[in-house]
Amino acid sequence: RRKPDPTIFVHALELGSGAPHEALYVGDSHSADYLGATSARIDCLLIDPDERHDIPPSNRIRHIAEVQQVCQRRCSSVLA
Repeated sequence: RRKPDPTIFVHALELGSGAPHEALYVGDSHSADYLGATSARIDCLLIDPDERHDIPPSNRIRHIAEVQQVCQRRCSSVLA
């Protein structure tokens, strides 16, 4: 199987003893990464600096360096 098949993402979580609601996938391909992860019910950040894809703004980052900031922001809102 190949991405975007959601079973790839589910299998990776099973190997790591994780669950979709506990995971965050970061990718740079809308079709392979974003659609695959979201089909598996995994939250996904898409590296899309040119805003080429129609996704929620909260799921778009411009650079991989933004991941830590997004994670901190999401964790603080869950704990609040």
